[in-house]
Amino acid sequence: MERNRSSQSVGDYEKMEKSVLGNKAQERSIQSFYDSFWAGYAVKESRDSLRARLIKPYLNGSGINILDAGCGRGLLTYLMSNFCAKNLIVGTDISKEACKIAHQAIPRKNVEFVAADLAHLPFKQSSFGFVVFSEVIEHVPYEERMKVLHELRNAIASRGYLFFTMPNPIHIVILLRKILNRISRTRIAISDQIFDDPPTLRSLIKLFNDSAFTLKFLTFFDYTTGTRVKLRLPKLSVSAIQVIAIVSPSSEKKS
Repeated sequence: MERNRSSQSVGDYEKMEKSVLGNKAQERSIQSFYDSFWAGYAVKESRDSLRARLIKPYLNGSGINILDAGCGRGLLTYLMSNFCAKNLIVGTDISKEACKIAHQAIPRKNVEFVAADLAHLPFKQSSFGFVVFSEVIEHVPYEERMKVLHELRNAIASRGYLFFTMPNPIHIVILLRKILNRISRTRIAISDQIFDDPPTLRSLIKLFNDSAFTLKFLTFFDYTTGTRVKLRLPKLSVSAIQVIAIVSPSSEKKS
């Protein structure tokens, strides 16, 4: 698939923000939180570097448009741009502050950032051949997850792919937290995010199916591999840090 700049170019995205943010109190609250969050966030390049290496084989030599959905301050977007000089890469995040920081830090002609709620994307249908949705769904409220995946489904081309990662929901730490939540009937936070709860694998697969995505590949991945401290742990799913999936649009959309 060739890159299509005729319908949407880098400059077009600067005009889209006015119509997609500030419509709901919840959106404003979340946007305000992430504006503050990203302004003081310490970038951790190692994890994004690993994700970039996993993404690279799917993009090598292609000229497709790429969307980094929930890009934050754009580190992964930047790393992808290092091997995607011929691609139009768009990073989008609900935080205007994050997009501003990313835009200033990554002055590349083929990279642009637009602030938008993932449940109300401003892009035309089938605008992107490859979508990255990495470490985001766990921060999306339950009632918004289907909307977000539907929006991503509409934005991706029929022969495109979505690269997805999230924390492993059956990791021993997350399982322990859920048990303690039930016992104490309170929500025990596992991060400093406003919302942080990865879906179960069964729920994730159902979300993909109901959003008209076909699961192509799913595996567990351990980001700690390659670090200086190497622990000899059995390769069990409960010890893996992340879940990685590749999905593509189904032939028929579901309403």
